[in-house]
Amino acid sequence: MKQIHTITLRALENYKHFSLMNSGINLFTAIQTENETFHDYLKAWQEAFQEEDKVMYLLRKSLELENAQIQHDLRCNCLTALLGIIRHHARCTLSKSYTQAKRLYAHLKQVRLNKKVGLDKMSSSIHHILEILNLDEFKPLIPTLGLEDIYESLKTSHEAVILWQKRRDKVDVTKQLGKGALFHARQRTDETY
Repeated sequence: MKQIHTITLRALENYKHFSLMNSGINLFTAIQTENETFHDYLKAWQEAFQEEDKVMYLLRKSLELENAQIQHDLRCNCLTALLGIIRHHARCTLSKSYTQAKRLYAHLKQVRLNKKVGLDKMSSSIHHILEILNLDEFKPLIPTLGLEDIYESLKTSHEAVILWQKRRDKVDVTKQLGKGALFHARQRTDETY
């Protein structure tokens, strides 16, 4: 059987660190002693651990962000379909909407971002794409190309993402706790350990 000689607390993943600290506190809480210094150290350790627990709870993946991601995926799929159809019409010289589609695609291509840029940047990009699609010059092209359903889905899912982002921003944990909150909470727990 192998023996553990040292534990590098910083190297532990959050759940392992939490489990180790919880077990240690439970073990030392069960010890009956009259030593005041022991009780002071144990109390400081428990307080630091409770603070770490609170920070970990606040940093959990929020429901708002999960719902925003679902709607984000939907709007990205709609955007891909919409741009694909417009691109095909812009490349086909036999299309009745060739010149309009070509101009529209040139505008959309300039503001389109990769899906992996993140929710906030993609929201800005889609906002501009929707503005371009609502221009008088391009608005008639949507029904002509049969894009009404895709366009409406894109608009609806984009509005849903914006709504979930606003809810997320109301409870933005980074603003409440500051950057590196978990790191500092773990560090305090480690020091008291």
